[in-house]
Amino acid sequence: MCEPQFQFVTPQQLVAIDFFLSMHHYAPHALPALAVWHDVNVLGRRYPIPTLESLPKTEIVLHGWYPVGQYDKEAPATGLRSFDAEQWNPYRHPGRPGRYARTR
Repeated sequence: MCEPQFQFVTPQQLVAIDFFLSMHHYAPHALPALAVWHDVNVLGRRYPIPTLESLPKTEIVLHGWYPVGQYDKEAPATGLRSFDAEQWNPYRHPGRPGRYARTR
């Protein structure tokens, strides 16, 4: 039980992390994720877990609906639902005659 018993990051993920860190201007040196992996897995170094102070919860104001002029007054929309597409869907109502003819 002296060795690590599991691995959180795969080598492919380690390369991806280093790629994204290399594009950031705060990267301390080349391949920082690989350096940390080497420190932990080869050298046996451990890093202390920092203690974080808890912050009070802030209220999130729920604004609800935003009026958009005359667009939504008479026929309010319900998200991305299309009543016309539901009404004339040939798979939802197979017995209902459609308004589009199918030809070969």
